Order: sequence, then structure tokens, then C-alpha cells
Amino acid sequence: MLYVWRGDRALLKWRRRTFAIERRAATLAVGWLMAWIIGSIIVAHLVGGWITYAQGTAALFAFLVFGPIGEELLFRGLIWDEARAAGGSAARATAISVTAFSVHHLFLHGVSLPHVAFAQMAFAVPMGLVLIRLRRLTSSLWPPLLVHVATNLPAAF
Repeated sequence: MLYVWRGDRALLKWRRRTFAIERRAATLAVGWLMAWIIGSIIVAHLVGGWITYAQGTAALFAFLVFGPIGEELLFRGLIWDEARAAGGSAARATAISVTAFSVHHLFLHGVSLPHVAFAQMAFAVPMGLVLIRLRRLTSSLWPPLLVHVATNLPAAF
């Protein structure tokens, strides 16, 4: 799938923000990653083993690099920007982006609904909210992209 993004190229720049904003973004990122790890451990216990999504080098690279880049450009870049440009509020743009992100993750399971799909959907909604908040705090796609990659790491191995 080819993602075309016609948004603000400045979102791809790493911008230095005030210490307070950087601290809030870092606190949000670390809090999310801790909740993600704890939640992943709980889900692994409930389903009887650690869930991995990537087998082999190419799949691992796609899961850790291409997937997060494409998803950030699409959901936190294009979809969020277009929803805002269409006159929607930040809350409405966030709801649209998070819903699309969550449904996208359901489609990764072929729209079948195994317990793994429900667990992933349960994490996709708060993850989408965290990634949008990071994007809004920093005015950049880099922090959400890095947190997205870090979030995918436990399911890669």
C-alpha cells in the first residue's frame, strides 16, 4: 500500500520545545510504554504465551520500521490534518484518527475476531490517543513514531 501525505513537511522536523513540553511528552511516552508492557504481560498470561507478529528478518523490519512509518504518516499525519482542515475540532480529528487506526488494526487480522484481535484493539485505542497527544505536544511526527516503534518491540520477538 502506498501512503501519500500532502501535509505540512514541518511535521517531519525535530523541533526543540520548552522543557515543560518535553517533560510532559517524555512522561506521557514512558507512562504509555510501561502500561503497554504491563498489559502485554497480562495478555500473554491470559492467552498462554507471548504473542509475536513478525517471523523472519524482512517481516521484523517491516513490523518495526515500515509499519510505524506508514501508520504515523497516515493516521497522525494525513487523516488528522485533513480532519482538522475540514473544519473539525481537535477532539473530532482525534476521534476520526483513532477510530481509523483501531479499525486498521482489526483488518490486520483479516477481520476475523480471535481473542488476539480484541486484545490488540483494546490497546490500539489508547495507543492512538497517546500518539496523537505526542504529535500535538511536539508538533512533530518523530516522537509518536519513536514511541510506536518502541511499542512494537515486545511483539517483534
